[in-house]
Amino acid sequence: MKDIIRGIFPLGSQNLHNLQLYHKQSFSPVSTSLIIGRPQSNKTAMLMQAAISEGASGKQVLFIAPSKITNLPLSVHGMLPPTSSTMKNIHMFDVSQILVKMARILSLIQEAAGYCQDSLANQMNTSSSQSSSNMGQVCNSGNPCGILMSWTNFNTDLLKVDELKKFAKDYCHNVWTVKLLKMQGSSSLSQKYEMEDTFEDASCRISFMVRKSSSMSQDIVLQQVVLEREGEHEESST
Repeated sequence: MKDIIRGIFPLGSQNLHNLQLYHKQSFSPVSTSLIIGRPQSNKTAMLMQAAISEGASGKQVLFIAPSKITNLPLSVHGMLPPTSSTMKNIHMFDVSQILVKMARILSLIQEAAGYCQDSLANQMNTSSSQSSSNMGQVCNSGNPCGILMSWTNFNTDLLKVDELKKFAKDYCHNVWTVKLLKMQGSSSLSQKYEMEDTFEDASCRISFMVRKSSSMSQDIVLQQVVLEREGEHEESST
């Protein structure tokens, strides 16, 4: 799950290449991303879409939620939909009764993911002396681990968004902040959102919309990706 944003939105290769230029890689070998937002900002939907994308490729996903998810959230337009075979690769886990700090949770998950990643690498190295048929079986499971999390920020939180982002940057390669945009004269059938990640000399903004069709079904639609560097401006629309 190295390019974890790829599992959420139908981004092209150039978009991913530009984002990778700013990934912080010095503190953890496990790619880690965080999405911060207010309640009802579709964070769970984005995490679930990433899980479905990974599960559809045969990878195993551990989906940890603060409460039991009884219905699947919105899907992202242009991405793979959930299927029974895909959902078998997604293992749901409820931690509503476990009250621990964010840093502790992340440290434990990173440690576990790193251990699994190293174990898979060791399996692949050990299998180099095996037959080619057995080698293929091991390599099929040798996928790099990744972590995608969300954090709901309430008005009553003592830790403000800017403080949380600064803290999270010490642990995560990417820290996305998602917000609902006020749309003057917009249709009641759609809501527009924007999520942003900032770096030392650049920022990336991804705009998406929650669209309601005439049948009242809903999905998330990617609209625009903007990467801004000092003195430069790159934009990609879908």
